[in-house]
Amino acid sequence: MKEKTNKSGKKIYDLCTVAIAASFITVCAWISIPFPISITMQTFAICAVCGILGLKRGFLSVLVYFCLGLVGLPVFSGFRGGISALADPSGGYLLGFLLLALTVGVASELFSKKTIVLACSMGVGMLLCYSCGSLWYYFLYAREATFMVVISTSVLPFVIPDILKIILASIIVKYANKSTWAKRL
Repeated sequence: MKEKTNKSGKKIYDLCTVAIAASFITVCAWISIPFPISITMQTFAICAVCGILGLKRGFLSVLVYFCLGLVGLPVFSGFRGGISALADPSGGYLLGFLLLALTVGVASELFSKKTIVLACSMGVGMLLCYSCGSLWYYFLYAREATFMVVISTSVLPFVIPDILKIILASIIVKYANKSTWAKRL
């Protein structure tokens, strides 16, 4: 009986962890740094969550966040939600968040959450996210423009801020994994 209680307790713990992580991603999506283009903290949150929680719970957190937005809750940047957010020019980036989560989650599982490997996986995941978002934008909204014009408007302005977010997420993951509470995760 005790084993059954431990398993159900672990499931509840995992569900709560996923819910809290999805909430963290939502709050970070609402944080917007006003520049000529708006920079949000969504990608930072996804990198940090997946780096700390690993593949299963990290990806599930991002998937919960994504699904909450699709059903209409205003969890995306700019307090947007609904399927119409996918029809938006930035909708491909929302899909790219899933690729980012998979990349960081897989790396955290395969390489024991080593900081340099996680930072590299965050960079690769960000490139996949950029690719998904840029292709989405190009094929749905900017077919008349060259792909280089799309890259220069939808990727290049975000590279430096995203590098800074990767550095910040890597530092947080490094110290979170050293803490005693993270060992219980």
